[in-house]
Amino acid sequence: MQSVKELINLSKKGDFWYSWGDVYMQGCIGFTNGFAHSQKSFPVHIKLYVFSINNNHGYEAVSLDDASRVANYYFDCWRKKKVIAEIEKSWKREDLKLSNILSQLSSTKLKDLKNEELYDYYDKIQKIHENFWENISLTEAVAAFEENLLPEIIEKKFGISQKDFLELGADFSAGETIVEKYQNSLESLKKSHNLKNFPKLVRDHLKKFYWIKSGFHGYEELTTDLILKEVEAIKPRKSFPKTFEKKNSIIPREVKDWFEFLSQMALWKDEKKRIGMQANYWMFKICEEIAKRKNIDNRIVFNTTPEELKSIVFKNNRFSSRFIKRNISFVVEDGKIKFYEGKNHRLIFKNYFEVRSDKTYVEGVVASKTDQKIISGMAKIIYNPMNAEIGKDEILIAPATRPEYIQLMKMAKAVITDQGGLTSHAAIVSRELNIPCIIGTRLATTVFKNGDKIEMNMQTGEIKKIND
Repeated sequence: MQSVKELINLSKKGDFWYSWGDVYMQGCIGFTNGFAHSQKSFPVHIKLYVFSINNNHGYEAVSLDDASRVANYYFDCWRKKKVIAEIEKSWKREDLKLSNILSQLSSTKLKDLKNEELYDYYDKIQKIHENFWENISLTEAVAAFEENLLPEIIEKKFGISQKDFLELGADFSAGETIVEKYQNSLESLKKSHNLKNFPKLVRDHLKKFYWIKSGFHGYEELTTDLILKEVEAIKPRKSFPKTFEKKNSIIPREVKDWFEFLSQMALWKDEKKRIGMQANYWMFKICEEIAKRKNIDNRIVFNTTPEELKSIVFKNNRFSSRFIKRNISFVVEDGKIKFYEGKNHRLIFKNYFEVRSDKTYVEGVVASKTDQKIISGMAKIIYNPMNAEIGKDEILIAPATRPEYIQLMKMAKAVITDQGGLTSHAAIVSRELNIPCIIGTRLATTVFKNGDKIEMNMQTGEIKKIND
């Protein structure tokens, strides 16, 4: 394990892929432990993973050298039909285990469980979540490589511009995503609105998607009233011609292979989101029940590690109010996790994640077009979609989007993200729902402020502040 000084020196030398959003410790400890497990069980893996929580914002960094090495290794495995199928079987086994546990929980009232039983459920879910991430962590490396390096490599090798690469890749699909399933279910409800069994269909929808509003930052209950509002707001979706069908014959075989591989990874990422949301829904509910029994602020319990939570349950340990907004960094290396708080956390956070900018514009990649060449509106920056609202003339700006952002994306005039490649959630969902979207700006959440009037050029990907 490297020292803090060595980590700081490394941050100044290398290129890193960054990602961020609102989190609690309980929402992210599963995947960081999964990264640690993967470093022991896989010969090719992300060697260094840095994660910081600062004022309940989570930030992650992955070396682009690491990302390139891992992504290319598994792309080669995929082309040779090696390893990938075995990895998929492994994480699907964990998915089945989780389904069985959650099936038991769904027919149980948490308040009726003893403390030991409550923690046992939590512990089982947490371990399954870790094992799942151990087998699917390669998708993080692939996402970093695809977003930051692959388009430029393809342009140099084959002369396909980065813009064309994204447009061509958008036509590949690995299957129905979470968002498509949810949207299709809502559209089916709308068509069935006048049927006698409509209330039952709504209950079935709720049973199937109860976890859809959970995430790294907690959970929000999906209710019948929310479903009915969503059904009422459903609008017909337009279809756009596919670029790939026109240019299929001129795409080199290697580029097609990358698209097909990335499509499979996109499906894995989608499953990763679903399983993570289901696990987090129940882990946060259990933490909430523990907090209630021990008369502790929910947010303190949400920001504990599994070991700290266990000490609350069995030893009645209490933690200070600073846990409400806990500032902590953890480094995953050599199959181990090391935590840093206080001065060392501040040094890691400052050198890896602190961003300042005096720019008045950013540039990204147009992920989803409409008939409009220029779109203007008021900036609305949202880190945490829980209970957030957005107006029809506001443009949603987020570090990245996840399934729990769906309703906000539907209501927004357009969407802008800091990160994202052609298989990112924002890119896929905006194309599915025909929402204007620019991804990969890196600095949009830093450059713009709530209420700024901004203009999006849907041809060049430039976004700038404009005067009234």
